[in-house]
Amino acid sequence: MATKTANIPWSHNEDVSAEEWIRRAHDLVGDSLDNLYQLNGEMYMSDYRNFIDFGWRLENAVKKMNGEKP
Repeated sequence: MATKTANIPWSHNEDVSAEEWIRRAHDLVGDSLDNLYQLNGEMYMSDYRNFIDFGWRLENAVKKMNGEKP
């Protein structure tokens, strides 16, 4: 079965490959996840902002995959 490869929205005017999206998501929240782990559930405000940003990007990616308008 062939896999469908489509670009995923990263920002308002930029779609990227799935591989690039994952790479950027890691860059966005990787350190924040580590901080959350190291601080036993506490988090910095900057980490909170990164998670909120990631959440919106993930929501838009799923909407596009479902054929909805992000």
